[in-house]
Amino acid sequence: LLSPDADVECVPAIVKGARQFNATHGICGVLVFDGQRFFQYMEGPSGVIADLIIRLSKDTRHTHFTPMLHAELEGDGLFQAWSMGYAYADEGDQLSELVALKGASALAYLRQMVRQLDMA
Repeated sequence: LLSPDADVECVPAIVKGARQFNATHGICGVLVFDGQRFFQYMEGPSGVIADLIIRLSKDTRHTHFTPMLHAELEGDGLFQAWSMGYAYADEGDQLSELVALKGASALAYLRQMVRQLDMA
């Protein structure tokens, strides 16, 4: 969730910082935001991802940070072309549907959802 102390205007800075950090650390992925809630999917070296999860958990621009899945990547990455893709989800309650899913089902839903969203 976006922190009550943070303004929605901080989101572009989050995306910009993520793109810079990820590009230099071999991370790719996508960030989806619906005006209040975030969902982020990342792929990269496991040690770098583990350190990033710790860093993200301490970021005061959001609250209720909850890592949902940490696993070795099998096969090609889902979003390897993006150091950090960004999508704004303003249709229905897509993020609630996404976080209710687990594992491969969640990844399949995310892939389908991202195709329908406005990407930057």
